[in-house]
Amino acid sequence: MDKLDRKILRELDLNSRQSMSELARTLSHGRDTVEYRFSRLVEKGVILRCSAIIDPYKLGLTIYKTYLKLENLRSRRDEFLKFLNEYPRVYWIAESDGQWDMMFSVFATSAFEFYQLQQKVLATFGDLVLSFDVYTLVNLRLYHKSYFGKTKSEGTLIGGAPCVQKLDDTEFSILKILSEDARASVPVIAEKVGVSPAVARARIESMEERAIIAGYRIDVNLQKLNMTFFKAQLYLRHFGERELDALRDSCREQENITYFVEQLGACRLEIEVEAYGYENYLEILNELRSRHCGLIRNIETNLISREHFHWIPRGIKLFARDGISESAA
Repeated sequence: MDKLDRKILRELDLNSRQSMSELARTLSHGRDTVEYRFSRLVEKGVILRCSAIIDPYKLGLTIYKTYLKLENLRSRRDEFLKFLNEYPRVYWIAESDGQWDMMFSVFATSAFEFYQLQQKVLATFGDLVLSFDVYTLVNLRLYHKSYFGKTKSEGTLIGGAPCVQKLDDTEFSILKILSEDARASVPVIAEKVGVSPAVARARIESMEERAIIAGYRIDVNLQKLNMTFFKAQLYLRHFGERELDALRDSCREQENITYFVEQLGACRLEIEVEAYGYENYLEILNELRSRHCGLIRNIETNLISREHFHWIPRGIKLFARDGISESAA
């Protein structure tokens, strides 16, 4: 990749829904040139997809994560992965190397509902699970991929107190489309959903204003960039707000840290790092340890080898005007 490719990736990571004309103006290049470079990045597999950032907490949902240590049974692990990928409320799955072998996250409307979901998973694959930890996600800060070029953005905040902002069939259908292809045009979306372009545009703008759609981003193939994805669990000595704010600022300023997660569980903080190999990852961690030696007690590392995503809340077809409607959609 050259400088223009990286600029395109930087701008799309800030807003992957912007038009090619807008992108070309921002980069001061011809539209045809920018469109050709974008298409080439997609064809080469650098850009996996452009997707909407959906805040499930605005839909009355909470994210619960389960980290598992598994028996060394390859065939059962494959069955487990297939089960999770088909299970309606699972939205993220990762295979890892380190303290944990597998991780998965689910959407749930309550702790009780999560318990029921997790119980079914554990009952089905109890022979495979050696141990597990559970975390409730409170706040998730998505930082832009500043290694493509520095930005002034504060990133995107997801989480907080769940609140039900009701959706109808049209809005939910639009969300499903944008979660897979944030660059889908309004006329295309309108045709797929069966409404006029004016209605489709108004519904998108409404969901953006209500922060149900918190932004638009790109998913990239880190292998194509010679990069590796790590999850670092940070164990702290204390939880003073001033020290936590300082650590959060350090993570935001570090160009390879892409997520800052505040959660309930044995580990209260977690960061995600997209690094140029293990040595680069250690340099990033050592810098954090040095700057915040009085706060960080220990760090556990997990290398993520493969991920699976389902950004839209499967299993909830619709948050209708009269309440929540369940479905295996």
